[in-house]
Amino acid sequence: MRAHARANFQRVDLEAFEAELVAAIRAQPLGQYLRRLWFLYEWLTERVLPVPDLTRGNYVPLLDPEAYYTGPRPSCCAESPRRGSLRMRERDA
Repeated sequence: MRAHARANFQRVDLEAFEAELVAAIRAQPLGQYLRRLWFLYEWLTERVLPVPDLTRGNYVPLLDPEAYYTGPRPSCCAESPRRGSLRMRERDA
């Protein structure tokens, strides 16, 4: 686990939090805020949640490009989930 992630999550019971997060994702897999949380949680903790990758849904940017300086939108979101898309997870990063 990365040091900065450990600092953020060390006071949280990871097992209980993961159980709630997995239940929420399964109940509403296309919710944009849950997808952002899912992405950030797996990226920061380097833990993969037991939830299948999405096979449908629109691209969801992590940050609003109207409010923040961001890079260009990936041209092939579904084919390359590691390019910043929140449509699928970063499994092979």
